[in-house]
Amino acid sequence: MNDTRNQMQETWPNGRTGRPLQTRWGEKPYYSLDYYLKETFGQKVYKLALDGGMTCPNRDGTLGTGGCIFCSEGGSGDFAESSSPSSPGPGCGTPAAPGRVSPALPEIEKRIARLDVCGQIERAKARVSSKIKDGKYVAYFQSYTNTYGPLPYLTALFSQAVSHPDIAALSIGTRPDCLPEETRELLKKLNQEKPVWVELGLQTIHEDSARLIRRGYKLPCFLDALRRLKEAGLTVVVHVILGLPGETREDMLETVRFLGFK
Repeated sequence: MNDTRNQMQETWPNGRTGRPLQTRWGEKPYYSLDYYLKETFGQKVYKLALDGGMTCPNRDGTLGTGGCIFCSEGGSGDFAESSSPSSPGPGCGTPAAPGRVSPALPEIEKRIARLDVCGQIERAKARVSSKIKDGKYVAYFQSYTNTYGPLPYLTALFSQAVSHPDIAALSIGTRPDCLPEETRELLKKLNQEKPVWVELGLQTIHEDSARLIRRGYKLPCFLDALRRLKEAGLTVVVHVILGLPGETREDMLETVRFLGFK
């Protein structure tokens, strides 16, 4: 009688034998974002990198002027759509997201109009049209710090993205020290319309490395933001950099293990 364990073995290219890798996650040996999106939304979903027209306290002199050392000149949003004017695409509302912005704030309305969020979405969709047809998308505000602005501005900006019929979720790249309570409450409210993700660039739990990369905040600041976002029912995506100068394999694993329990 065959041993069941033998049936679970395979020969690897280097001749090693052992249990095969887990491949139930869409035939991948790891739980990928692509698999999560298909499981969550029932179809393939693409992230569209958008420009929110903001800067960063680590660049404007509030905390520093050079930014984090890993951040590009474009605020790590080099693939984000430009905010050049274009005709609004199907399903896009008026540029100022009517009913969301006070008429007493004309400058904010003008800035939102210049950003042309719905136009950005349509141009980004065109970029990936050869890869996805009639699909859904995540509106990803990626460049710089995308909660570093006044509440009326953020309300108008994010509401316009959420209102687009092809947008399945909103994802916001930001810093844990740029999440005041009023902003958290806005994201909590938007999360009732469509899923909202907040992406935080922790990169490492080690303070020596954080100083080296000029991150500009300490671990307790991240932990406080993580707790408050989770209490609001928001999905938090944490960015980690593996291979930072001076970090050992164990240092990197400590960061991963730390986040695995949060």
